[in-house]
Order: sequence, then structure tokens, then C-alpha cells
Amino acid sequence: MNIIYIVFAPIPIHYANYLNIQNFKKNGFDVHICDVSSFFYSEEQTKAYFSTTAQFYKPSFEKVTFIKNFEQLNNYLNNFDNSNSIIYYTGRSFYKRYKENKIFELIYSYKYKIILSEFATEFFPISFLEKLKFKIFLLRNKILFRKYNNLYFIGSGKNIENISKKIFNQTLKYFSVPHPNYIWSQNANDANVTVYVEESLDGAPDNNTRKAVGGKFKGQTLGRTDFLDDSSINSKIFYENLNDFFLKFENKFKTKILIAASGKFVYHENPFKSRDIKYGDTINLINKSKYVIGHSSMALWQSIISKKKLILLVDDHLSLYKKLEIKNLSKKINSKIFYLSKNNQIKSNYINDLENNYSQEINFFLNSSKYKKNFQEIMLDVINMIIKDR
Repeated sequence: MNIIYIVFAPIPIHYANYLNIQNFKKNGFDVHICDVSSFFYSEEQTKAYFSTTAQFYKPSFEKVTFIKNFEQLNNYLNNFDNSNSIIYYTGRSFYKRYKENKIFELIYSYKYKIILSEFATEFFPISFLEKLKFKIFLLRNKILFRKYNNLYFIGSGKNIENISKKIFNQTLKYFSVPHPNYIWSQNANDANVTVYVEESLDGAPDNNTRKAVGGKFKGQTLGRTDFLDDSSINSKIFYENLNDFFLKFENKFKTKILIAASGKFVYHENPFKSRDIKYGDTINLINKSKYVIGHSSMALWQSIISKKKLILLVDDHLSLYKKLEIKNLSKKINSKIFYLSKNNQIKSNYINDLENNYSQEINFFLNSSKYKKNFQEIMLDVINMIIKDR
């Protein structure tokens, strides 16, 4: 059985891991990568994506084919027997980040069985305008998807399930899975350590490719960093404010702050006053810690799953887009925000004690699954259903 992944952008290691791109070979499948990123990204943007990352952030794949045009894509699809091949389509879920209708139409015309997926938490309108836009979004996608039958869909959280049922017709086969980004087993003993979830504010890979998906927010051009006006001065002031906060926090709560970095950006100079930086182990570090500090990273949901004490930070020197991300996360989890720029004293009531029951938030955004299975097991269930449906 062939599993063909259609990929639209450079793929970081964490995304490759939870999609099991590398692991399905161990299950006896013949895994192929059909890379159509050249339709949307220039060679310069693709090269820039991994230019500031740690080496482990870029996965190593076998059987990768880079597609430059529709003729090549058509020839590529002709090489496979659709009765013995499954498409995992990573582009067309709800986002439609890319103008890829023609790509999907071509693949669909070959009558492959197609698996879609969505694990995002962004679909959560807050303001009146956002709610209005969301209704239009639902209506538009419902119209776009109505002609597609017999699609399979893997999603996380009740929110994604609800949206998928509004958008797709009744022939959709939906599978719910615990979000594959996180550790769902509880840690028995917390160390007296505080984890700061670093977010590659100095230049994440996605920042280097923003032109491909639109590069403005409220009239402000999005830069290569998450600092206001892409300014090194704003960056410097932010780190001064952050380190001042760290020192106060460590003294008040008698703890040590560890920097948990994803590896999206590698620091050649440590901006955290020589505090230890650990790359590529953020979720595990959160799960073992006592306190968690961060801004808006998806990794912060692990704090809620693991019931940690959490504090969100914002600063006037961050970009408008970044500040909105932090605000939106705080509303999703009903969490206070500490403003670094105001230089306030740290009070205990700024910290969100997640010992309370946050199961509603978790189920809504991350895990409404009734199954005690991980993503790979659910994926195998989907494949078995596809084989049976033939």
C-alpha cells in the first residue's frame, strides 16, 4: 500500500513526526512525498525557511519528488495505482492557505482515496467582526466542498469536529484523535523548575516565508521577527524587560528558569542572561515543571493538559500580530496576561493555577476523542476503513 503525502511548504521535524511521515514505513507501507511547495514558494524563501534553525529541525525524507508544474504532477500521479494508494493531503483542510484548487481537482479526478486533517485551535472568533467573518468562512467552504464525496478526515477537538460537519457533506468519514502535539499521560512528580517557552521571536522559519501566504496585519508589514517594526531596538528593550521579570520571578517563587526552545531559531548569543537553553524538548520540559511562562505558543496547551501554573506575558515592543495572538490565547483558556512594559510587581494572582478542571477547554480545542489511541493508531484505522470501503 502506497501512502502519498502532498506537501505544500517546507516541513519541520515536529510536523513530520506527528504525521508519521517517517514512521509508516515501519508499518509496511511504501511512503512517498510529493512536494508541490515550488507552486507557492520561491527557491529563496524555501532556503530561508531553515536558515536560522537547528539542524534537527529539518527532517530527512526518502522518496521525495519535487513538482514544478502541473504536467509533472499529472505524470507523477500516473505512476501510482489508485486502488493501492492513499493520498494524505496536507494542504486543503479549513485554512486554504494556498490557492491550490487546481491541484486538489487534479488529484481528486484520479479517484484516489483522500485523507484530510486539521489540528488547529485558531478557529475561535472573539469579536463581532471575527464572528461575522467566521460565518462567511463557513458558508464559503461549505459551497467549495459540496462537490467532493467520500473524503476521510482526522481532527482534534470538538471545535474541529463541529466545523467539519458544518462544512462537509454527509459522506465525510470523521475520526477524532487526541492532538498529536502533546503528552496525555500525567506526570507524577513536578520538579521545582520554571519553563519559559521560547517562541523564536528573533526569526521563526514561518516569518521568512510570509510573502507566500500574505504579509500584512492591520496595515503593518510583517517582518522577519516578532518585534514591533521588525526593530532591533525593540528587540533589545524587550529582552531587558523579560530578564528583569525573570529575576523577580525567580526571587519571589524560589525557582530556576529554564529556556525551552523549539529549534526554529538558534541563539549564537544568549539573550536570556546566560540561563540554560534546551532545544527540541519543550513538551517534556513543561510536563515535568512546576511553573510555565510564555506568550502564545501552541506548546502552552501542554500546561493545561498537565495542570501547571501558567503566566502569559505581553510587551509593548512586540508586533501587533503577536500581541493579538497572546490576547486570543488568553481568552481561549480564560487566563490573565502580565504586561512586562508596565514593570509591575509580580503578584500570585497573575499566575493561572491550572489545578482546576480545564477539561472543557481541552475537549473543545484538543481532545474530544473517545478512543485511547494515538494518531498513528487512528491513521491505521482510517486506512483499514479505506481498504474495506473499496
